Amino acid sequence: MAWQEIEKARYDEAYATGKYVPVNEIRFYHSWLPGINFSKINTILDIGCGLGWGVQYFRKIGKIAHGIDISNRIVWSWKERKIDKFCEVASADSIPFPDDSFDLVMCLDVLEHIPCYAMQDVLREIRRVGNHDFVFLICCEPAHDKMPHDGSEPHICIHDYEWWREQMIEAEYINAPLDIREDHVMIYCIKELIDKQKRTSAGDSLLLYKKDELAENRKS
Repeated sequence: MAWQEIEKARYDEAYATGKYVPVNEIRFYHSWLPGINFSKINTILDIGCGLGWGVQYFRKIGKIAHGIDISNRIVWSWKERKIDKFCEVASADSIPFPDDSFDLVMCLDVLEHIPCYAMQDVLREIRRVGNHDFVFLICCEPAHDKMPHDGSEPHICIHDYEWWREQMIEAEYINAPLDIREDHVMIYCIKELIDKQKRTSAGDSLLLYKKDELAENRKS
């Protein structure tokens, strides 16, 4: 059985218990979103969108946001949030969108749930559908909570920060600096430098801005 079928069955069963809630994603949004300016971002894809909190948020602030998730046991939540027209059941290695469709592709607490041997296929597919910014939030340790239906470990690809950076480089992303948060690492990437003559780093070329940095840029 292919890894996609195995993982889909795992998460279908986990969500079916009613006890599996991706709380890390919600906590991340609450802590990260208030400090980020999205004014240069128009189109967004949330990979592994779960219950759809992120897609709902971005559509409320006027962005063209879509999501995919491997489990069809969460479609009820998409319908409840009135975003079911914008979310699809799909695997991260087979994303149902054309090349270069999104200004920002987000993948939050997802990659560690994918087999290590499939990582390059997944990263290259994510890169295919994005046209500029990518944000990856990755847990580098075993999960705090096990799968509710069988007690198994949710994280099946556990590595340190440098391993993940190397994976991004191998998949031909241009890396911005790492942001390490306790047991998580956040990696900002871009597809290519906007202007290689004027830009000195990938971090300078991100469409995303931290709000305090935007204020400083306006002063200068």
